[in-house]
Amino acid sequence: MEMRRLTQTHKSITLLSPTKLRHLLSITSTAHVHNHLHPSPPPPPPPPRKPPANSEADFKKWVVSVLSLPSVDYSKCKEIVKRLNGYDFDTLFVDFHLKLNPFTAYRFFHIADLCSGGGFGFSVKAYCCLIRLHVFANLDSPAHAILCRLIDGKLNVLFGKSDGNVESCGDGKHVEIALGFCDFRDVPKCCSDVRIFDMLVHLYADEFRDARFDKVVDVFRTLAGKGLFPSTRTCNFLLSSLIKTNEFEKSCEVFELMCQSCGTPDVCSFGIVINALSKGGNVEEAEKLFRRMEGMHITPNVVIYNNLIHGLCKIGNFVEAFSLKEKMEKNGLVPTVVTYGTLINGLLKFEKYDEANGVLRDMLEKGIVPSQIIYNTLIDGYCKVGNVMTALKLRDEMLTHGFTLNPAILHSLVLGFCRVNQLDEAERLMDYMILHRLSIYPATFGCFIYELCKKSRLDSAYKFTKEMIFRKLKPNDMLLTTLVKALCENNKHSDAVTLWSQLLSKGFRANTITSNTLLYGLCKIGKLEDAISIFKEILVMNFPIIDKITYNTVIFGYCKKGKLEEAFNLREEMERRGTSPDMFTYTMLLHGLFNRGKMDEAMSLWNECRKNGLVRNVYVYGVMMDGFSKAEKIEECESFFLELLNQNIKPNAVVFNILIGAYARIEKMTEAFRLYDDMKSKGVSPTYVTYSSLVHGLCISGHVQDAQNFINGMKKEGLLPDVFTYTALIGGYCKLGKMDEVKRLLGEMHSHDIKPNEVTYTVIIDSYSKMGSMEKASELFDEMVQDGIIPDSVTYKTLMNGFFKAGKAEEALKLSDYMTHRGLELDEVTYTSLIQLSHQPSTIASVE
Repeated sequence: MEMRRLTQTHKSITLLSPTKLRHLLSITSTAHVHNHLHPSPPPPPPPPRKPPANSEADFKKWVVSVLSLPSVDYSKCKEIVKRLNGYDFDTLFVDFHLKLNPFTAYRFFHIADLCSGGGFGFSVKAYCCLIRLHVFANLDSPAHAILCRLIDGKLNVLFGKSDGNVESCGDGKHVEIALGFCDFRDVPKCCSDVRIFDMLVHLYADEFRDARFDKVVDVFRTLAGKGLFPSTRTCNFLLSSLIKTNEFEKSCEVFELMCQSCGTPDVCSFGIVINALSKGGNVEEAEKLFRRMEGMHITPNVVIYNNLIHGLCKIGNFVEAFSLKEKMEKNGLVPTVVTYGTLINGLLKFEKYDEANGVLRDMLEKGIVPSQIIYNTLIDGYCKVGNVMTALKLRDEMLTHGFTLNPAILHSLVLGFCRVNQLDEAERLMDYMILHRLSIYPATFGCFIYELCKKSRLDSAYKFTKEMIFRKLKPNDMLLTTLVKALCENNKHSDAVTLWSQLLSKGFRANTITSNTLLYGLCKIGKLEDAISIFKEILVMNFPIIDKITYNTVIFGYCKKGKLEEAFNLREEMERRGTSPDMFTYTMLLHGLFNRGKMDEAMSLWNECRKNGLVRNVYVYGVMMDGFSKAEKIEECESFFLELLNQNIKPNAVVFNILIGAYARIEKMTEAFRLYDDMKSKGVSPTYVTYSSLVHGLCISGHVQDAQNFINGMKKEGLLPDVFTYTALIGGYCKLGKMDEVKRLLGEMHSHDIKPNEVTYTVIIDSYSKMGSMEKASELFDEMVQDGIIPDSVTYKTLMNGFFKAGKAEEALKLSDYMTHRGLELDEVTYTSLIQLSHQPSTIASVE
């Protein structure tokens, strides 16, 4: 029962349970181990033979004989623990460890630890001997397990007690372990020691590696300092590990240690370092190492030649690269497809297309079939410089060698066609790929669709985006936003909505910017129902894409349609969902209120803005001024302008233009020009709106010549009037009936490539109509239509009123029919006049 008590009362750190180790060693039966570990009850042990006491030599022989037995004698092991301390055991164990039984020796370590309560204290050297004993017995797995526990500190080990000086490397334990395997005095060494070094390096380079491989390099340096090395294979493993983690200086040190000491770097060792040097751009050092390799009579293989050729091509040294290829052939090595591919790829990167094509021809002449990668590289290179014809010839040649079209080649060809502006050819190729269900990269779709958008080929862009989504490929967010914006700007809102919905059906989600772009496009043209439908779908699906812009866009849509109640309700919902209204929210609501003439409500909202600290902004003041200005409440407009100045907010051109325009409309030109001068004195540059407002004010107040002089002054300052300024001046001359001046101004506009707009034409048509010159009015109307300017309802009514006054009922009726055909409605006054005119006898007679 004594052994059971020891097991229960003494806790020690062990490597493996005896049962597991016994299974690995397979020295005695499992039943035998079970009987020793779990006696129930154990038979009384035989009386132990006492150890010899006559001499130290006899005692050592007795210890060796006990630890050499195939089974463990616990009583004798306990006697050894009583008679020896850790240092004495180290001396004996180092000298005789290879004569012992591995399992018995390991069990002795375990028993000694238990019996002494962890106080026996084996040194690092002792554990190194134990590991070495297992390796010499070809028990590498148990040896590996013991070494792991030695490294991770789960053994009761006395560090700092080994022979030799531990270098100052961190805690130094890894160096002490390495030294523990080095000096075994008269003990002969064999290949088993190399296996131990392999094991040690692999563990520190992999399982117990530190961030920068410091420990494994320390271990390697320690071994090399003793003239000891792992196997070349392990050295190469360490070199590769260091290079893969960019520890190039350490890899060079390891390689030099291999070369300078007794180590033997092989062709693989040189290949690893030459490859690293070449890829890192240090080709000069790679060449030196290549020559050094030859000097050591190590024959380079094809891989090393290819790596060095790659490095030379990378820096554009093609003379040396081709020279190395020739040397390779002279040495009896045949260049591979990789060799040729490396040369071709390097030449193409330096845009040496003829030389690259020459390498391809050289391959074919030697009967070497280029790989598909080589064809991919060549086709892509020619496409990048716009030589699509050569790329197509290479494609055809590739097909004759049995290769098929892959997505990479198709991508290159599509982009090549786009570069030379052959979008029709690119589209035909894309259609071919889709028809034959060929794989297409998402990038191919994306680049091609982007090019289509740039050229405003929106129908094709829409078609291929739909195909992309159908294939469950999500267009990138920027592309999708670009297309949705373009579709909305070109009145293809239904297509934009279809794309958004199709994305949703395939499990994708448009991002915030794309969704906001679509909502704005719909709200801008008044398609509020579609916008609300999408907005509600976003809310129901709980998209994480709703931001202030989303809410503000829908509020803008409500306000544009005059649905102010819904707009304010959405603002409240916005706040409930944790999104605070900002300046833009209030700005749009204020616009909506002013457009509906709700001045009191606008002032109430303004006070709310003030309360929330959002009024100290020139844009909000601009909204208030614009609202009161349009309502002809000039005093309130002036009041807000003065308040803005008192708040030390710098006015911009917009607020100046609002007040200047208000003064001009009521013919207060003195105040308008005073403000104009004030604007310039404050460093705010006048805009075309400023000039148009002033010209318009001068004209309606009868100062047309002053307006002309003002425009002449603009021209002297290098400012060319725009269509609005010209239209204002034309309106002034029309009022005076000076149609020759009107013609002069129209000619001046055409000479400056400024096209009249519908307002310009309408003003002149109105003037001719009032003068009774309906023939000229009609000619101008026809000219307007021919120039692609669509008349609006005001233009039609102006011309129709002219026909009424001239008594030309037939022309008026035809014009009304044309208006109806275009979906334009007559106002009540025009419609009444038309009825009265149509019942006159002259009208009935002309119809008959």
